[in-house]
Amino acid sequence: MINDSYFGAMRSALKEGGIKLVLHYQGLKIRELLGYKKFRLKCSNICTENETLTIGEEYQFREGSCLERVIVEKIYFKKFILHVNLFFIDENRHLHCFHTLNTGGYMGMWRIWDIDTYDIVQWKRDNEAFERGEIDSVCMEMNFEKFLMHLEKASKASEKFKCRRLFNKH
Repeated sequence: MINDSYFGAMRSALKEGGIKLVLHYQGLKIRELLGYKKFRLKCSNICTENETLTIGEEYQFREGSCLERVIVEKIYFKKFILHVNLFFIDENRHLHCFHTLNTGGYMGMWRIWDIDTYDIVQWKRDNEAFERGEIDSVCMEMNFEKFLMHLEKASKASEKFKCRRLFNKH
């Protein structure tokens, strides 16, 4: 028996994404029930080639200034929401992430990238001041123009990797 909360979720999914979103969700749910390990997800959080995630494969997880290597442990779908269980290789910890199955999002949200998208060592080197909370001390020691130059330098390094990824796709 299907409960009312499922129909409520389906009604809001129809309003938000239309019939394509509902059909995509139903197809993913069927693949999950049949035991498939590879899913093509039309979701703004999945930034891999062909928007595909495979259970057991290694990817890069990025949220804000955090960039880590992860293995996808489990993918499942519940009430039009994507759920992904991740294992962080370097930190030996687990994380449960979820997001609605739509194309919208914002810059600070978690995203999963292909394993070779970013150079993690370079990324950490470029963002270490932000991770350690040194940004406040940088603000105190510099005037506003120097601070903007510091931010521009940090963002250019990450932009270089984004441009390389886009160039390699074409």
